[in-house]
Amino acid sequence: MVFFDTTGVGLSNEQFAKALADRGVHVGLMRGQIRAVTHIDVSPDDIDMTLEVAAVIANASYRGMPSADT
Repeated sequence: MVFFDTTGVGLSNEQFAKALADRGVHVGLMRGQIRAVTHIDVSPDDIDMTLEVAAVIANASYRGMPSADT
């Protein structure tokens, strides 16, 4: 199990989980964090794809955040 928080990239955990789900990646919310787990049907390629999708979402959101200089 992996628990993580995405508020540092400008999205709530709920928004991030929905963005993942919209792209076919399903995670849960537990105790205010995102919970990701593997299963017998989850392959290493599935995990790699999940990480790529999560990075795209996080990078897109982070780029849209105001900088400390503004």
